[in-house]
Amino acid sequence: MTFNAPHIDYAGLSPVIALTAGMCVVLIAGLFVRSRWVNAGLTIGVLGATAGLSIWQWGSNTDLVAGALRLDAFGLSAALIACTAAASRRRRRRITAPSTRCSWARCSAWS
Repeated sequence: MTFNAPHIDYAGLSPVIALTAGMCVVLIAGLFVRSRWVNAGLTIGVLGATAGLSIWQWGSNTDLVAGALRLDAFGLSAALIACTAAASRRRRRRITAPSTRCSWARCSAWS
């Protein structure tokens, strides 16, 4: 009995591989490096690499894993939209509760 390995198009899988490997790198870096700037820079780098590889594969409608996966423009455009949305997420302002402490002169409980 012989085993025939399926044909795998690694160039077509490169955006998925880059996003998965980059996600692991960002998570591990977040464990060891406590700087927000490092994590943000790594995240933007991973999203940029994924977007670049998606643009590189644009227009190649091929089977990726022996017909089990298909690379098409719809999937690549969804990947580009997701990368753009993740990279352009703005930091929201924190909403803080009003201070419950009051001075002796203004505190209504002591008057």
